[in-house]
Amino acid sequence: SSSLLHKDVNNSVNDFFKRRKFNDLHIHLNGTSEVIFSWQFFLNNPKYTHLCCDLLEFESVKTIIEGSGINKVKINTIVNCAGIMPTSPVFKLDPKLASEAFSLNCIAPLYLVKLLLKSLTRTEKPLIINVTSIAAELNIPGEIVYGATKAALKHASESMSIELARFGIRVNCVAPALVMTAMTEHLTESQIDYMHTKQAYKNEVTSKDVAIAINYLMDGPNVITGSTLYVGGIAR
Repeated sequence: SSSLLHKDVNNSVNDFFKRRKFNDLHIHLNGTSEVIFSWQFFLNNPKYTHLCCDLLEFESVKTIIEGSGINKVKINTIVNCAGIMPTSPVFKLDPKLASEAFSLNCIAPLYLVKLLLKSLTRTEKPLIINVTSIAAELNIPGEIVYGATKAALKHASESMSIELARFGIRVNCVAPALVMTAMTEHLTESQIDYMHTKQAYKNEVTSKDVAIAINYLMDGPNVITGSTLYVGGIAR
């Protein structure tokens, strides 16, 4: 994964690999926006490699990946879910924060795919999963930058699914409705209410639900590509 995961997601992913007695090498490149949680199951696995880097420092990411040799092994799945959510109306736009958001939320996932592409082609059923958001398709006041970054990643994923199909690589998105985490706790009440009205399935969406959706794409049909799986649904 190219991101830090919420604790519930971490536990679900751990359970997923335990059930399947997974023995391949797994890579976790830490982003910059969340708290690091313990991955004891992976850390105790001699075939697991943990790399920590700032995804906004592209040359550093390249150096770490090439130096570790992980671009020379087989990689079954890349899950890109690093992200930051700058919140402001357009008249208070901070160009620096907006640029960082586009770099981390959209460009970094694409760059990781580029660096690890050969490793993906060495496996039989390679898969890329990009975590976007229903914000990519909604007009949320104060979230113009975040929504734009996720819309860009969704569009890029659809284009990649066509570009990489000849290599047998599938590319899909998981788009959650509002999930209350440290990243979203700064949202205003009106923003939260708006996103809830745009969620088709009215039960609260949790980070565990997102993990289950990712697991489904990893363990599900091998013919799904260029698609977005909406967790909680979207009422346009």
